[in-house]
Amino acid sequence: MPPASLPAAVALNGISYNIARSFGPAIGGIVVAMAGAVAAFALKRMVLPATADRTIPRSVSPSHRGCRANNWVTPLSQACAILPTRRRSKIVLTRTCLTGVIGGSISALMPLIAREYRVSQENARAFHNVMRDVQLLRQRNGAYGWSIARDIADPELWTERYHCPTWLDYLHQRNRSTKSERALDRRAAAFHAGPDPVRVRRMLERPFGSVRWKEDVPDYAASEIRPDNG
Repeated sequence: MPPASLPAAVALNGISYNIARSFGPAIGGIVVAMAGAVAAFALKRMVLPATADRTIPRSVSPSHRGCRANNWVTPLSQACAILPTRRRSKIVLTRTCLTGVIGGSISALMPLIAREYRVSQENARAFHNVMRDVQLLRQRNGAYGWSIARDIADPELWTERYHCPTWLDYLHQRNRSTKSERALDRRAAAFHAGPDPVRVRRMLERPFGSVRWKEDVPDYAASEIRPDNG
């Protein structure tokens, strides 16, 4: 690739990545809501060959058949040596790195939402039917891993759980609901017969390495106050 085309190529790659990250979950949610999770995986299986085709090595040009292929270390070291002299390339690559870090940090905040309902046993079937509509609503708005569970020891206790791709997606679901979505939520909440409001728990995924594992570095909870060392 000519050096002059590098900034445009990097920018185009960043644009395509952001478009895929924005529209991919939306398309997946629509497929799951309309045809189920099996259809979503089947669609992914159909698309994979086209993606893999881009990674298959092409035939070498006749003029380069006698040349020995370089390993990845050589072009990488050459790029690192040239980069300080290319101002435009440094700007584009810096913006790309910042976008990737910020986007990755937001994506790492994958909240789990849990709602606990108290429903009388005679209304259990009607409540379950309404929650099936709630399931479609959640999935249409991008949630995944939705489930409704009934406590074995306490049959009146029901728990709805679902994941959101990011914390920002959850805030969008909560703050940008439509009139029909709010009406459906009120229908589900009307079955709640407990003395207290429906309890909502919001949790964030804790990936491997996020919890302190050394004995001398305690893992503080959010409600704890760290000791003042100075």
